[in-house]
Amino acid sequence: ATSNICTNQGLFMLMATIYLSTMGRTGLREGAEQNVQKAHYAASRIAALEGYSVRFSGPYFNEFVVTTPRPARSLRDELASRDIVAGLPLDRYYAGMDNELLIAVTETASRAGIDRLVDALAAIGGTN
Repeated sequence: ATSNICTNQGLFMLMATIYLSTMGRTGLREGAEQNVQKAHYAASRIAALEGYSVRFSGPYFNEFVVTTPRPARSLRDELASRDIVAGLPLDRYYAGMDNELLIAVTETASRAGIDRLVDALAAIGGTN
């Protein structure tokens, strides 16, 4: 073969199969509920910070867009310097969204981790 695309797809399928079979029907539901609850907790905490807001009002599962008080790229870099991996700046994909950051919160996030992100965003604020 001249490509590893099929191998990669097979590995992803295998990982998904193992994950879903170990989670079981009730575990999958619990994981999904945790996704929703943790994402909404994070979004509400971030939206309460001065200069931050949730960009869209529609329903969401575990990803949401935050409007930040400064360019999202610099904010993401500042968070990375604090060992926090958070968000995807959307300016690369959407013109005019320089201050928008896509944040994903899954069942693997702890409340302490979410609070650490929120505290870092509050400390960073609109400073450059």
